[in-house]
This record gives sequence, structure tokens and C-alpha cells, in this order.
Amino acid sequence: MHAKLPSGVQEAGQKAILMPGDVQKANFCQKLVEAATNKLGRVDIIVNNAAFQRNYEKPSDIPEEEFDRTFRTNVYGTFFLSQAAIEKLEEGGTIINTCSIQAYDPSPGLLAYAATKAALVNFTKGLAKGCSEAEYSCEWRCAGTGLDATHSSDPAQGEGG
Repeated sequence: MHAKLPSGVQEAGQKAILMPGDVQKANFCQKLVEAATNKLGRVDIIVNNAAFQRNYEKPSDIPEEEFDRTFRTNVYGTFFLSQAAIEKLEEGGTIINTCSIQAYDPSPGLLAYAATKAALVNFTKGLAKGCSEAEYSCEWRCAGTGLDATHSSDPAQGEGG
């Protein structure tokens, strides 16, 4: 987390915690949500923004370990943190998953990354449908692409993207 973030959050009259770890690990994501709940009293919003990407000229250049790391960071991390947070979200809470135009218009050099972002759009749609009885929403953002979209479990908000 950026060092200035906590002071900026505090200047806005809010609270923040710093907790280094690895979102590729379910155990860390559970501990992160527990720490936030313990320090802040509740969870109102989860923003899944962690990502890993590298550019390759051709698919055969992508090492297996890196392909796995890309999925573990971008997809598993989002799944694990969402999974840990769902039971802690209060009424009106939100899960926001950061996606990319790569989900819709993949660049040849970013195949692994693009595949993870497409998976996240699909995951978020399914998560939102699955929580339609809950009192929180699930959204995705493809900021700066003209594809900013919301897929919400709240019928009053409708479905985007």
C-alpha cells in the first residue's frame, strides 16, 4: 500500500490499516478481512485491485510459472478476498473488482492478463447474481476505457456491461 494512503485517509476523517501480505493465499485474505473488521468495526467496501501482468511477443514465450502467478494474483486473489469479505459486509456494502478493457479487447502480448480480466468480469456477474438476496452489491470497473460498468445485485440499479 502506498505510504501516503493512511495519512490521506486520516485527513479525510477516516481510518486505514496497513497489512502487507499475499492475496494469492486464502489464509492471508481471511486475516486481512478479520484485521479490518477488528480495527474498523465493520466492512463497508472491498476493492479488489491487485494485479500482475507482463507483455510477451508470442504465447509460447509465457513461462508456466508466470501464467500461474498471473491467475493466482488476479483471479484467485479476488476470489479469496471476496470469499472472506462476503460474511462481513454490512447492509449497503459493496465489492468492487477492477477489470480492464483487456477483458473485451485483448492485446496479443497480454494474453494471460487479458484472460484473467475476462474471468473477473464473469466472476463478478456470477457473484452479483448469487448475492441477489443479500443486502450488498458486486460491481466491476474498467476505469478509463469507456467500459465502466456495474453489475449489481440490487434490482433498482440494473445491470451494466
